[in-house]
Amino acid sequence: LRYQALLRPPITVNRRVGKDGNDDLYDLGDGQIVRTNAQGSTLERNTRHPFRWSREQAVTPPPVLITDPRQAFICLESLLAGVPLADRIPLVAVVVEYLRSDTPHPILQLLGPEGSMKSSLAERIIRAVDNFGSDEPPSTGLEPADMVASAQAHHCLLIDNATHLPKGSEDLFCIAALGGAKTTRLLYTNAETHTAQLHNPIIITAIQSILRQSDALDRSYTINVQKPTVYRSMAEVRAEYAAKLPEIHGALLCLLSTALRLRPQVSQVPGISQHRMIDWMMTGEAIAQSLGQPPGRFVQLMSLKRRTAAKDYLEGDLFASALLRLLQHWVDQARQGNQLHPRLPSWRTWSTDPGWVVMQADQGLMVAATATAIHKHIRSHVDVGLVYDRRIPDTARATTGALQRVQGVLTRSGINCERSAVNGGNNGFWHFHLS
Repeated sequence: LRYQALLRPPITVNRRVGKDGNDDLYDLGDGQIVRTNAQGSTLERNTRHPFRWSREQAVTPPPVLITDPRQAFICLESLLAGVPLADRIPLVAVVVEYLRSDTPHPILQLLGPEGSMKSSLAERIIRAVDNFGSDEPPSTGLEPADMVASAQAHHCLLIDNATHLPKGSEDLFCIAALGGAKTTRLLYTNAETHTAQLHNPIIITAIQSILRQSDALDRSYTINVQKPTVYRSMAEVRAEYAAKLPEIHGALLCLLSTALRLRPQVSQVPGISQHRMIDWMMTGEAIAQSLGQPPGRFVQLMSLKRRTAAKDYLEGDLFASALLRLLQHWVDQARQGNQLHPRLPSWRTWSTDPGWVVMQADQGLMVAATATAIHKHIRSHVDVGLVYDRRIPDTARATTGALQRVQGVLTRSGINCERSAVNGGNNGFWHFHLS
């Protein structure tokens, strides 16, 4: 029987969200599904689409279907409590993407001091996306194995009050965001494996950002939650939110339908294809336009926030912050010595001594430096107590690896960083365009 079962074609089993042709499906959990497309949403009985179910999930009440995007956004007021105005449309776009199964899910990071109600915001988002039966949403363990196991029982994963991430967690976040699989050895066997499918929204609550890898940051959106001035009973808040959940769910489905309908239109907005999470960008741009914002406004705001987030990351990274101070030191030294070159000098004149050179460039300056020179001088721009920190590379080869790690973040912050080979050989240097 097992052999015969393996010969049959595989069946896709969904977790809360699924796909039927061009239609998006959402499982309510009681034998009903909501079908959403560019024309709108309809409620129907589910007779042929398999959905996985767990004990911790709860039935979602049938949504109150809404057709007007402006009315839908107004209905989301209780969901968006504590969210700054500038972050509201991007957050709604994130949650709408969580209702889809064929696009990447942005990693959502909710930051704030103690008492800022960031866990409450995460709870409201999960209620709207993947309703649960307990009073509080189940939090996932930090170990990758725990997250893989939890992903098989939940559509949405919560990492609550995190202070750090174990090694490999951010790589797993990227797999879950894009959709992929994790293969491990089957328990109690030596020759068999188990493959777990991953495509889950991930919500992180923390006091300060715990994401450090550029790949994970590129797929994430961070919100600094506003601390409330008055606190209310959680039982009262939950009861009030539960009563509004059908309306909130219907509003999200309305905005999903709007995003699908405007997708061909917003795909032509300049700059939208430059973002790695292009599906989320198109959803946000479609929602913004449906609310009356001019075309391209959402993309511009997101580009600005992306650059700000990259700068915040660089300031918090020991190697990157020391690198920026070193580059500025070289620029100041070149200006004082009147050594700003109009173009890149011959490799032999600067590669060994001093190992760096500063040139004039369009809209700024260009610093060219070898990995050896960066390795030699960077420790002088690190705080005394951290000079021998393991995060500072101890060889030129390790410095190249560290530069490759922060290359993407530097570019997003406005510093174009690239490596160039010399005459096609093994020699090379890094150049940094400082605008």
